Amino acid sequence: MAHRKKTLRRMPQNTRKLARLIDDLDSVSRRLKHYLSTVHDMELDSRALQNMNKLHDPLVDTAIKVSKAQDAQLFSEEGEKHD
Repeated sequence: MAHRKKTLRRMPQNTRKLARLIDDLDSVSRRLKHYLSTVHDMELDSRALQNMNKLHDPLVDTAIKVSKAQDAQLFSEEGEKHD
């Protein structure tokens, strides 16, 4: 809990500085706790996206489609030669 101004004025100088630092530390800790859930959710989403990209890599999918198309074309050309 933050110290009141009246309380801080009564303290010696070094004690007052230490009390202000403690108040700042408490404030930063509270803000970090609020960000914790956001960072956690972002990390899970990032992992899911990485896994999805590994499973559905567009370059690999495109290469497979091109390879299948080339195979189909090659087989159709061979069929025409044999007729």
